[in-house]
Amino acid sequence: MTSSAAAILARWKSDPVAFVREVFKTEPDLWQIDALQALVVHDRVAFIASKGVGKSCVEAWAAWWWMMTRIGAEVVCTSTTAENLKDGLWKEIGKWYFTSPLLQAAFDFQATRVISKERPIDWWISARSWSRQADASQ
Repeated sequence: MTSSAAAILARWKSDPVAFVREVFKTEPDLWQIDALQALVVHDRVAFIASKGVGKSCVEAWAAWWWMMTRIGAEVVCTSTTAENLKDGLWKEIGKWYFTSPLLQAAFDFQATRVISKERPIDWWISARSWSRQADASQ
């Protein structure tokens, strides 16, 4: 990795909004900016909003930001149902993957996983669903 690439990744690590703007060539809504900025200083971020405002979009951006700025990242994506995961968050992760030549060069997008081309064993995003009959211990 060149020193300029390392500098860009370091800047993105502290500024997920810049990551979204530069990698995806899009402008987040104000509430999405707040959510992305919160990721830098908080271990967990939660938000509640109505259907269709861009929650899954922010989650996808956050997953990609984490993957690009942390070598060996392991990200698990879950949802209330397998269908919701597939049709919501996983669809968004794929959408943004296919808009970014940078992500396409570094990762392979699959039906339930994204893997690093460089380190496929320990650098990935995984889509995992829960059984509808799962109890709290599961």
